[in-house]
Amino acid sequence: MSDYKTYAAFNTMTIAGRVANAEVKEGQYGEYLSVTLYTELMDDGPTHAVQFTIKGSLLGLAKKGHLENGRRLTVTGHMSKFEVIYFNEKQGKYVPLQKPRLTLVEATILPGGLGAPAKTIEHKQAPVDAPIDMAPPMPSDAEKLASVGA
Repeated sequence: MSDYKTYAAFNTMTIAGRVANAEVKEGQYGEYLSVTLYTELMDDGPTHAVQFTIKGSLLGLAKKGHLENGRRLTVTGHMSKFEVIYFNEKQGKYVPLQKPRLTLVEATILPGGLGAPAKTIEHKQAPVDAPIDMAPPMPSDAEKLASVGA
């Protein structure tokens, strides 16, 4: 054990992902935005969750409904913790998280960090009264043989 005070290393990181959840909350110092991003650290790798809180223009965008799930977002912040397990009170034991979770503090979205929204897929419904073409009846074996012999 050292007699010296330890200080955090300059552990700033920039990470990009897709918004999985963005929720406006009320705290001790007013409103803030709690965001969870999903990202993959490597090609074909597992998905990780990145959590952070933020105020400012991103909070305004979320309140207006422009920070929907699936939107690309690039965030910069200080890594405060990385968790892979949690204590499940019902089971009375530690269990693995479905997605390992990285928490950032002092998070900021730099210019250009707000990316494209998720693509919306329009599903076209066939009208209920649309005509249905019936398939012609299948020829019987006797009819098939008769047409071959002719």
